[in-house]
Amino acid sequence: MIQRCPQCGQWIKADKDTIMDKAARGANDVSEIGGSLGEALGGLFGNSGKRLGRNLGSTAASFFGGGIGMVGNVLMGSSYHFCCPNCGYEWTCDNEEEDQTAEYNHEQQIGAVKDELWEIWTDNPNKDELRKFISETSEIIQQEGNARLLSMLYDWRSIAHWLLDQHNEAYQDISSSLRLADDAHSRAMRGVYTTDLAKLAGNSEAYIDAIRDLTSIYEENHQYTNFGEPLINMVMDHCIQEYVNAFVNLHPSRRKFICFTDKVQAMGNNILVLPLGKVPQGLIFPDGLPKKNVIYELHPFKPNHYVSLENFDYDMFHDKISEFKWILENLGARKIKLSIENGHTQNEYSKNKMGLSGEVGIKGVSGAGTFNCDSSAEKYQELRTSFDENNEFLPGIEPPHLPNMEKLIWYPHSEDWQKKVESRLSGRANAFEIAFSSHTTYSLSDQMATALEAEMKYLMSHGKVGVNIEQEYRINRTESQVWRISVEFYPLSVYQRKDVNTADVTISPIGLTPEEQNYLDTYKECLNDGAVSSRERKLLDRISVQSGLSSSRVAELEAMVIPQNKKSFWKRLFS
Repeated sequence: MIQRCPQCGQWIKADKDTIMDKAARGANDVSEIGGSLGEALGGLFGNSGKRLGRNLGSTAASFFGGGIGMVGNVLMGSSYHFCCPNCGYEWTCDNEEEDQTAEYNHEQQIGAVKDELWEIWTDNPNKDELRKFISETSEIIQQEGNARLLSMLYDWRSIAHWLLDQHNEAYQDISSSLRLADDAHSRAMRGVYTTDLAKLAGNSEAYIDAIRDLTSIYEENHQYTNFGEPLINMVMDHCIQEYVNAFVNLHPSRRKFICFTDKVQAMGNNILVLPLGKVPQGLIFPDGLPKKNVIYELHPFKPNHYVSLENFDYDMFHDKISEFKWILENLGARKIKLSIENGHTQNEYSKNKMGLSGEVGIKGVSGAGTFNCDSSAEKYQELRTSFDENNEFLPGIEPPHLPNMEKLIWYPHSEDWQKKVESRLSGRANAFEIAFSSHTTYSLSDQMATALEAEMKYLMSHGKVGVNIEQEYRINRTESQVWRISVEFYPLSVYQRKDVNTADVTISPIGLTPEEQNYLDTYKECLNDGAVSSRERKLLDRISVQSGLSSSRVAELEAMVIPQNKKSFWKRLFS
């Protein structure tokens, strides 16, 4: 009799029990029952009583009941005994109708189809033989009713299609196989076919799906059956290289979160994994190159700029504050004042117990607290100190204006900023205030944090993480920082100059070199219309370079030239 092991599915041939085998097993069963009964009664007198009760019960049962057990099992015991060498599971059967030998023989016949394919599959397979194999296999598929065997047939026919460069047909067959039975080997084969289709179609998104399928072999620790390990690794290397080459072509929302590891052994849904030794061209990181096992998030407005997840909120807040202050200075700010509405840093988000152990190598996701709240608070304090130390300004020579739009990152995306600036430039506002929060629509939501935590558990479970110590892993975040900035401007009338000529200009009596005097004379001529145009500024820059003047010396020379109307203003201002 042959049956499939209920535990692991392997085919096992039974040992037919003799009369003596049945008798021995019956005696053992009676002895075990007696021992258990004696142990239960002896337990009334403690552990020593348990041991004594089991020994006495086993002896008594063997003496008085062993013979009965032998006879009973000979008359009524099972005829077939199974022991699976693969998983160790044992079972018995005495019903001849439960014999699965016919099914086993049928499966062996189906297996012969695979052997035929293996004979055809060489470095240069015969295409006619492959077409014949596809035709014969198709006839068997039409007649086969067993879903598991049908899935195997689709697998093998897909390989034949693949060897004939029939990529779509191969993909269709492997998809049919997976609908019948979701198997790691079949997913890996689909990854091979998806890689080919992605390259043919120029679909960079498909490489992610291909890698996810290919790495399923690593995930489930299966043996390679349909495709050999060398082929899988070869296709994997090729797929990863194509994936890296096409990475910047992915939609920004698809590559918002990334992480670098030594070897790609898994792929997340939200976090895309990249090999550390193959950084896609065009990506920009805070330290020049990415660090291993650090989660990076894509900047919302700087293409291909990535910021570490643990510093994301602070870096965005710092950039916005700095850019806004720069705009205010160019708009003619006299004084900028900062007030803190909410600035205490604390651990806000903590949830999702993860049954994962070992040392976590992903910064920002750790039970040990790799996201340093004290460090984050210190950064905000440093930014505040820097802001307070530089908050009063003198009026510039140029009238209020917006800085170069090409250098503004946040302004084009802030309608509130644009309204404030328009009010200032039109003369309707000489003061206003605006609030800034470190948590915006670009910050990590609680829902996304939960998803990333679960995904990190999945990714790390396929890395170098142990399984002995249970720890709690969480994404640590900071409480929202809310800063309010108020500004006072100089009146626009300060910048309404009359024509300036050389007679309106005073020069500080400092000994100048011929080169410096030449630069100064040219600068005075540029000021005749009251301001230096962009074309004139390029001329001055060229003269300074030719004269060997440093930028600091140029600033000193230009500071010597002060229009008379500005001198009278400063005198009124500080008198």
